[in-house]
Parts: sequence; C-alpha cells; structure tokens
Amino acid sequence: MIAPTVEKLQQQHPGITFAKLDTSEEAGGLDKLAASLSVQSLPAFHFYLHGEEVVPQVLGYKKRPLEEAVAKLTEMSERASE
Repeated sequence: MIAPTVEKLQQQHPGITFAKLDTSEEAGGLDKLAASLSVQSLPAFHFYLHGEEVVPQVLGYKKRPLEEAVAKLTEMSERASE
C-alpha cells in the first residue's frame, strides 16, 4: 500500500500540495483528465511547479522513487522562491 508513504510525505513536506484523484469515479470526468495526463497505470504521481510538470512521473507502488521525486520537487520549489 502506498497511502501510508504519501501521508508521511505530506507531513514531512508541508510546502507541497498533494492531491488525490479517484479516476474510478464515473461522475466528474476524471477519466478524461487521466487520459489527458497519459495515465496508463495506477497509481500515477505527477509533479508540478507553477503549472509545469517538472519531475518525471512515478508509476506504481514505488516508495523510494516517490520519496526521491517529492524531495526533488521540494528542492526545486525552495530554489524558485529564493
């Protein structure tokens, strides 16, 4: 399960906004959003800074790559705010 890792990362990186989208919900058109983001497997993690995807997406239940991607995004965000 990846949820505990995501929750831990949220606590460790309060300056990063985490959003969870349930693409299995039929209402709301999230299937179209998933298609526009080229989501082919779940979970899929995307990383944005100022509206631009800045870190390669992480696919699947991969704890270490997810932690590394969030750390890189945090570093980029901190540099951008200097």
